Amino acid sequence: MAEHEGMKAIKIPANMNRNYRIQEDIPRVTIHFDASFDSRNFKSAAGLVGWDLRGGTTGLKDDHSQ
Repeated sequence: MAEHEGMKAIKIPANMNRNYRIQEDIPRVTIHFDASFDSRNFKSAAGLVGWDLRGGTTGLKDDHSQ
């Protein structure tokens, strides 16, 4: 072992395993879009729905023209 100003250098055993795993927390969402048009009444509608990984609704947006 070498010593330099109060610090010691130690040898790391060759059989020591180091396993690093970085996992990013990326939100994942499924988004469905739908639109329709009624040519008889000249009205349209559109909507968005989002679901998270657990199947819960995360967002809802609808738009109806009059």
